[in-house]
Amino acid sequence: MSSRKKTRGFAALRPESEPEWLDVPEVEMFRGLQKADTKTIQLCRQVEEAISCALVCSTSSILRDLYVQGVEALRGVALLRVLVTMEGNAHRYQESIEALARAKGYFRSEVARAITRKRVPSLDFILVPSDLGSTEVQDE
Repeated sequence: MSSRKKTRGFAALRPESEPEWLDVPEVEMFRGLQKADTKTIQLCRQVEEAISCALVCSTSSILRDLYVQGVEALRGVALLRVLVTMEGNAHRYQESIEALARAKGYFRSEVARAITRKRVPSLDFILVPSDLGSTEVQDE
C-alpha cells in the first residue's frame, strides 16, 4: 500500500489560496434555491390536483360546490394553505367552513396518496369569496 493519503472531492484539486467561489458562475451559486422553489411549486400543484379530485368525488353536496383556487406553501412545505372558492350560495359560507374542517383528515390522506414524500404536509383551508376573484365593470 502506498503511504499517500487519498483526498476526496474537489477540494483536493484546488489550491488552498484560491477561494472556491472564484470561478463559479452566479447562476450556479443559486441553483439550489431555484431547485427548491421548483420542487415547492410542483408539490403545490400536486396537492391542488389531489384536493380538486377529492372535492369532486366527495359525497357531501356542500364540498362538491367548492373548488380549489390555489395552494400556497407556508413554513417551507410543512404547512400548505389551500384557497377554496364557493361556486354560488354565499349563505352556505359557515356550513362550507365546517364541512372543510370535518373532511381535513380525508383530504390529507388523499394528498398522501398523490405525492411521494416522507412526511405529508398539514393543510390549512381558507374559504375565499368568489366575488373577490372577479372584478368586472359593467357598462350601461
